[in-house]
Amino acid sequence: MCKSRQGTDNNSCLTLEHAIPFIQNTYNIQPKSLARGVARTLHCMQLVTGAIFLVPLFFIDLNQIEQMEVDAALLLIGTGLCISDHGV
Repeated sequence: MCKSRQGTDNNSCLTLEHAIPFIQNTYNIQPKSLARGVARTLHCMQLVTGAIFLVPLFFIDLNQIEQMEVDAALLLIGTGLCISDHGV
C-alpha cells in the first residue's frame, strides 16, 4: 500500500511505483541481497588470503636465528663495513 508523503501528494501510487526502477537505474542502486553477496564474497577472499599467508609462518625454522644475526654482524665488523655506510 502506498502512503502519501510530503512532496508526493500530487503523484498517484502507480506513478511512484513506476518511478522506482528509473531511480534505481539512474543512481545505480543495487538490491540489498546483491550487496550482501558481494560483502560475503570479499570476506571469504580475505579469509583465504589470510590463511595462505599465515600457514607458512608455522613452518619457518627459527632455531638458530640469533646465531645467524651475530655471525652477520661479525662479518660486517670484520670487513670494516658499517650499517651507516649504506645510508640506513
